[in-house]
Amino acid sequence: MENDRNETRIGKISNLLSQSLIEFEALPKTFKIPQANDIIKVRDFPVAVSFGYDDSRKIARYFEFDKRQSSYYRDAAQGLGFVELDHRNKYKLTSLGEWYSKLNTKERNHVLVRRLAKHPIMAEILATLNKGQEVTMSDIEQIISKHSSLGGSTIPRRASTILSWYRWIEMEIGLISVCNGVISPNVQTRL
Repeated sequence: MENDRNETRIGKISNLLSQSLIEFEALPKTFKIPQANDIIKVRDFPVAVSFGYDDSRKIARYFEFDKRQSSYYRDAAQGLGFVELDHRNKYKLTSLGEWYSKLNTKERNHVLVRRLAKHPIMAEILATLNKGQEVTMSDIEQIISKHSSLGGSTIPRRASTILSWYRWIEMEIGLISVCNGVISPNVQTRL
C-alpha cells in the first residue's frame, strides 16, 4: 500500500515535469535566477501590467515595495515569458502574458507551476524529487552553481528564492513538502 502511494506520488511529479516541457513555449534563454522570493507577486505581476502599471515606479506603488524591487519581479515575470520591456523601458505583456493575465487565480497558479517547472534549476530539482530523493539547501546551491555564473553570498540568496517557490508549490499542489530547508516528495497529495 505504501509503495503504491509512493509510485502514485512519483508519477504525479513526473507528470508535472513532462507536461511542463510540452505545454508552453520554452522559457526565454535570458532567464536569470531572480531575487523574487514572493511568488505571489511574480504571479500577479502580469495582471498589474495589464492594469496599466507599466514601469518600476508604478509597480512599486502597486505592490508597496521599494522601486528597486520592481526589477527583481520584472526579471522573474520576464523570465517566465509573461512580460517584456519595450523601447521606452515600459513593461509590456507578451502574447502569453496577455492570455495569462485574463485567467482566474487558480488557472494562473496552474500555469505558473508549469512555467516554473521549465526553469532548468526547478526542473533539475523536480527530476531529483521524481526519483524519490530529497533536495537540501546545499543541493540547490550546487545546482545554481552548475547553471549560472553566480558566486559568493549571491548563491544562498538565490537558493532561498528557489526554496520559497517550492514552499508555494507545496501549498498549491501538495506534491512536495518543504521543511527546514529540505524539499521532499510528499506521500500525501492533493491532485
